[in-house]
Amino acid sequence: MRCLLGAILISVLWAAGGLHPTVAAEGEAAISIQPASSYFYLDGNHSATLQVYVENMVDLNAYELIITYDPALVELTAWAHGGILKNLRQLVYENSPGFLHLVYLQIATPGFNGSGVLLNLTFNGIAAGISVVTLAKVDLANGLGQTIPTQIQHGTIAIGDYFPVYGNISLEGQSSRGGIPVTLTGGPVFGAGPYAGQTVNQAGVNLIINNVLADTYTVTTAQPRCLNVTAELNKTITTTGAYTMQPLTLHCGNALWSDNIINDSDVGIIGGQWNMTPDELKAGETLNGDVNFDNIVNIRDWALVAGNYGLSSEDVYAGWTP
Repeated sequence: MRCLLGAILISVLWAAGGLHPTVAAEGEAAISIQPASSYFYLDGNHSATLQVYVENMVDLNAYELIITYDPALVELTAWAHGGILKNLRQLVYENSPGFLHLVYLQIATPGFNGSGVLLNLTFNGIAAGISVVTLAKVDLANGLGQTIPTQIQHGTIAIGDYFPVYGNISLEGQSSRGGIPVTLTGGPVFGAGPYAGQTVNQAGVNLIINNVLADTYTVTTAQPRCLNVTAELNKTITTTGAYTMQPLTLHCGNALWSDNIINDSDVGIIGGQWNMTPDELKAGETLNGDVNFDNIVNIRDWALVAGNYGLSSEDVYAGWTP
């Protein structure tokens, strides 16, 4: 999952403009944050170490770097030289939340040729989110005091935290509250999920989906023979801590339950299965006409369809905010 999450993060951030990658041509000097996209979780035990990596250097002898990041999300807890430059003299050192400014040069030492780690940067998470780590200023110089033209690639750190999501979901006219499928999909920040759960048959809170990565999710249900909460209704939650959704009662009578409207199609299914029980079904058939879940298609199913005739998911859940 973590490998998949990393790939999703790169694509999301690229689309959002969070990354500004440049690919150096063969032999062209470049500097980058490596890995370009990293991630960890706010459980108190994780941090991320990034490298400032240089490639195809010729006679690198001095550098000035300004590195910026979001101090509301991450803190720079340590940094160190990568070891490719020796006998370094510090000219400028500024380190404040969200900002690191370094100017160093080599003394009486041949310039560095090739590729390697210029700096190591260690970050801890403060809050969930994504921080761009920007090489805001890059000035590399050779032993003759000349600027080395350099391609630049920034990076990102994604920080996540996990929380439970609770629900109180029932079926119209039913005492049984168990087995209702609920799914959380589409976290745009981390691309995690979907997270799926089913209700249990108890009063009050009867749905718990644990370990949901902090993000925004679309809530959907998939209860047979009922009007369901669909993705098109755009019922979303944003988890920044344990989240309890508002109570929801699903309206039933939708024998053709994939269309999320109660109409003549449902009447026709009930008529076609009139007086049937599960024992009379052939292999692969379902008793969709049993819209009140009492294991027989009879007048009570007619009554439920008649009472809800003309209703759609869009109508009955318009006022529900999870």
